[in-house]
Amino acid sequence: MPSLGYATEVGFERERSIAGGIVGLFFALGFGLAAHGMIVELLGDLLYLDHRAEDMRRAHWAWMTCNIALATLLSATAVSIVARSLRGALGLPPLTRSRANMILWPLRIAGVCVLWIVLWSRGLSEYAFLDGQSSPLAVFGLGLAMCTLFSFDVPQLFANAIAALRARAPMLRARFATLDELPRVGRVHVHGRLVAPYALGTRADVRVAGRGGEQVLIELDPEHLVLVGELGEADVPLASRGPIPAGTEVRVIGEAVGHSDAYRSEVRIRAGQGAAQPLHLYVGAATSTRRLLLAATVELFASVGLAGCVLGMTGFFCYLWLRVAMH
Repeated sequence: MPSLGYATEVGFERERSIAGGIVGLFFALGFGLAAHGMIVELLGDLLYLDHRAEDMRRAHWAWMTCNIALATLLSATAVSIVARSLRGALGLPPLTRSRANMILWPLRIAGVCVLWIVLWSRGLSEYAFLDGQSSPLAVFGLGLAMCTLFSFDVPQLFANAIAALRARAPMLRARFATLDELPRVGRVHVHGRLVAPYALGTRADVRVAGRGGEQVLIELDPEHLVLVGELGEADVPLASRGPIPAGTEVRVIGEAVGHSDAYRSEVRIRAGQGAAQPLHLYVGAATSTRRLLLAATVELFASVGLAGCVLGMTGFFCYLWLRVAMH
């Protein structure tokens, strides 16, 4: 069965944690306010950068770089906590890391803590940079390394968002039609309920009934099926799950094919030609499709937010460099 990775986990039933989400957002607010205060102070200090002696200006540049790195890490922490809290409050699957990433996780945390202590101790006063041994570029390198270690999950977050959008995208590309007005050919998107149970992972023809009573036969082939839906616990293999019961609300996206002979004439829905056009079955349609959009939004927010923190720190450093170079 073709897999969409993270998207197939989104529709699974998850236990919501509203209280945990609220607590997480409270801590995220604290980190965000601390970062905001530091950034406001740094912006105010920019007014006096050009009015200092050359050696003091360089020391002040290094001190501001040090503190913007600390503020960036606080901002990135706030973004991560918000994303984690939203996942719990909305019942979305938590962020899963690869095996290699899990092994490196303690080392990343230790590295961030060590770099934080070094930068924090140096950033207490700009006079600590008057020794001439701590260049602004070296301080920027330490800050960039610290924030990059913290933002190591950005590629995975972005991939999760793309997977959720890919699972939702077929609904935008297929023509929506009611079951009693299906075209005889073409890619269609229908909404109905299963007339008979469907055993997961098996090949079967299952009828779907619409509100008007019309029924359409759906050809379900596990080799050409993308399944997204509320199917119980995510760690239970498909082969061990019970059948999807009759009456379950579903959305089906596939190729409409008209069949007719001397006795009957009907339209079936099946997978299209080629691996790029599988049949999509969304179980628990109203919930699973909404969760796909929520999951994509949360993961995009986290990936863009974490990447934006690093880019913002880099841009601030480049601005300081131009200010000092042009003086």
